[in-house]
Amino acid sequence: MQKNSVRQPRPENVKGEFYVDHTCIDCDTCRWIAPDFYGRVGSKSAMTAQPQTDEERILSFQALLSCPTYSIHSSGSKADLKAAVDRYPEPVKGAEGVYYCGYNSEKSYGGSAWLVVREGGNVMIDSPRFDPKLVKRVKALGGVKYIFLTHRDDVADHAMWAEEFGAQRIIHASECNSQQGTDKCEIKLEGEGPWNFPGGADDLEIIHTPGHTFGHCVLLHKPSQALFSGDHLAFSRDPPGQLRIFKDYNWYSVPKQVDSVRILLNYDFLYVLPGHGRPRRMRDAAHRLQLINDLLEHEGAL
Repeated sequence: MQKNSVRQPRPENVKGEFYVDHTCIDCDTCRWIAPDFYGRVGSKSAMTAQPQTDEERILSFQALLSCPTYSIHSSGSKADLKAAVDRYPEPVKGAEGVYYCGYNSEKSYGGSAWLVVREGGNVMIDSPRFDPKLVKRVKALGGVKYIFLTHRDDVADHAMWAEEFGAQRIIHASECNSQQGTDKCEIKLEGEGPWNFPGGADDLEIIHTPGHTFGHCVLLHKPSQALFSGDHLAFSRDPPGQLRIFKDYNWYSVPKQVDSVRILLNYDFLYVLPGHGRPRRMRDAAHRLQLINDLLEHEGAL
């Protein structure tokens, strides 16, 4: 395919004002944001239906804004686009103080970033794409005091966000490197944890979950029962509704990652908000226990 043709609509798109081009990396972001309109066809995303109402168009624009490779295009109205911009960061339904940042970055392979708004200073989890429109919206929510980086893969524009807000970055020391600038992170975790959050806060806890990488960590926000799981675990798209680890994208040890899943049996959370994979809320503690045990059984660890 010639270079100038990769931005043309994929033939799998349903014709209309939105389309996905050939540069899609199959990250799944648009499909979980607006599943009624974006689907997986031929190993990439495509418009499987076109939005008809203003609300549907705004949702489709939210997916467009969050596409890490700018692979979604639209001839829709600027008013609907502005409405989509104004929704980010978007509250996670039912999880008080927790927001999805949108603006996923190709530097993080399409990984999602999150924001916790709290009295002790707002916390950004992993890094979205640095965009002035998102910066303005984050400022309106009180800015960012800490940036928690789960591991080396999903750091994206962390340095720009840290400079903009004077934020302190937190990462495990073993994940740091000069190429990504994470060696300049202000707080480097040592050992195996768990760690209390800086400032003596008791609403957040950092848990060491080695496996995907050696120093991978997750963050638990206790008031909302939200686990920011990075690349440790997420809900699968096939089969839907199951917790899974991504063994094809493991840079350290699958057995260690399975062991780290077992550690999470000791923690109370209902939301799994990952870097990669689909976010979801579990019904209750019994459902969480069932899903984790199903994962362990699937991996031959029970």
